[in-house]
Formats: sequence, structure tokens, C-alpha cells
Amino acid sequence: MTRIAHPGDGFAYENDESWCWFVSCGALSVKNMKFTSIDTELNFDIVNVWLVHNKSVSTKALSASGSQLPSTHVEGDAVLVEFTSDESMVRSGFVFEWECVI
Repeated sequence: MTRIAHPGDGFAYENDESWCWFVSCGALSVKNMKFTSIDTELNFDIVNVWLVHNKSVSTKALSASGSQLPSTHVEGDAVLVEFTSDESMVRSGFVFEWECVI
């Protein structure tokens, strides 16, 4: 499994952040993408996961905030993970992981 932690330094993320991660496995498919932890300001600091097909963002697979792990596992050609935070409270962030398979 490959993973991304945001922030990766052990501190809280900052106010007014806007980040995107493009997850692609080349000729393989993204499988079993899931969050292993999440701690964001509920309803204000949001992680969206979009499916990407033929190099175009097509469908929102999930939207998450707060501290409850999304139960959805995302699979597809590629995915775009988008994080935005507002101007007030911050938390410890999130970790997501995925694997590439045929």
C-alpha cells in the first residue's frame, strides 16, 4: 500500500489551505483507496475524492470531514483527492492509502 499523510510533519494543517493529490497507477488501476485516519473541522475542512476517467474528473466518490472514517473504498483508473480548510479551527489532518493492481 502507498500512503499520503497531510500534513506529514506531525503538526496540524493550516487555515485556508487548498491541496490536491492526483493518484494514478499508470496502466494499472487504483484499488482499495481508503482513509486510515481523519481529523478535520467537521463540515468546514473537507476532503473530497473524485474519480478520474480518460484524464477528466468525472464523479465525486466521497466527501469527508470530522473524525469518523469514511466507509467507502474508492477504485478507478485514477482519483483526485482535494482538501480545503477554512479560516478558523485546524486539526491533525488525515491519512489515505491505496494500492495499484491489474
